[in-house]
Amino acid sequence: MVPALLPWLILSALIAWGNYLLAAKSGRYGVLWVVLTLVPVVGFFVTWYLIYSCIIRLLDRQGNMAA
Repeated sequence: MVPALLPWLILSALIAWGNYLLAAKSGRYGVLWVVLTLVPVVGFFVTWYLIYSCIIRLLDRQGNMAA
């Protein structure tokens, strides 16, 4: 049973690491976002939230965000 879960655990760890980097770059508490990412259902939404919040922040800095 454990070998079947190993690829999912590795993928989850990589996604959590990426979310940590995104959170740290945007001034958020990275460890909290890693823990939230590792929660099975919540992690999916947390990842998308971090990605889109970084995109919106980047567009706001450039002044290209339409209201």
